[in-house]
Amino acid sequence: MNSDETNLARAATKLHGYWQAAYAAFAEYPSPEILDASPLLDAEKILLELRSAPLANLSGNALSGYATSAMTTVGGVKEYRHYLPRILQHAFLTPSEPGFDPLIILSKLEYANWRRWPVSERSAIENVYRASWHWARLQHPDEFDATNWFACVIRLEKDIDSVLKSWLSNLTPNSALQLADVISRSDGLPYGRSFWEDLDLATRRTIADWLCGDGLQAAIVAVVDNVADRDMWRIDSIEAALALLRAMPCR
Repeated sequence: MNSDETNLARAATKLHGYWQAAYAAFAEYPSPEILDASPLLDAEKILLELRSAPLANLSGNALSGYATSAMTTVGGVKEYRHYLPRILQHAFLTPSEPGFDPLIILSKLEYANWRRWPVSERSAIENVYRASWHWARLQHPDEFDATNWFACVIRLEKDIDSVLKSWLSNLTPNSALQLADVISRSDGLPYGRSFWEDLDLATRRTIADWLCGDGLQAAIVAVVDNVADRDMWRIDSIEAALALLRAMPCR
């Protein structure tokens, strides 16, 4: 097993461990007997889907209808806490299903004032997000997109410098390609749009300065010889994206 495979295996092991910890942290919240819902929704149908399998085996298809509308038009905070561990898993297993985008999940958590929840629950959520990002950034971007998870971790962490620096430690070809994708999507960063929504100006400036810094570019250059020819277009796109970012107002 090479170093990249070892790093990936370690990240996967940590992620699975934090998933299990999340189930334990939210185990006290029982499955609902009934669901309050908007008259526009079929609450009985949603509840039937939620009862189609044990929580840890609920399919994305069965859970997505609830996950999309949870707390705003169906159910309350306690119900969401019951289903949250499986929802966080499906952010990986079926990320294209409605309700499982990690940024949407984080927005729902903020709607539910999750930072006032018990420490064990908050820690479980933060650990899943961190571990999810660390796993995602080691994937090839054609197989898994790490940008949403990166944006979430930035929103969660008080010390964003540690997040930024950790990406450059042991940079792999795949994580360099993921980083190139983040740079190519940085046009919304100065204005707080898209992935960068809800980040304050100071945080966005810090990220922009880091993306444009010599350290990041040097780290990418150090691994570029190991990037497959078919993926070089991502690396080649960095220069134009950074030139645009340097000219934007948040810097």
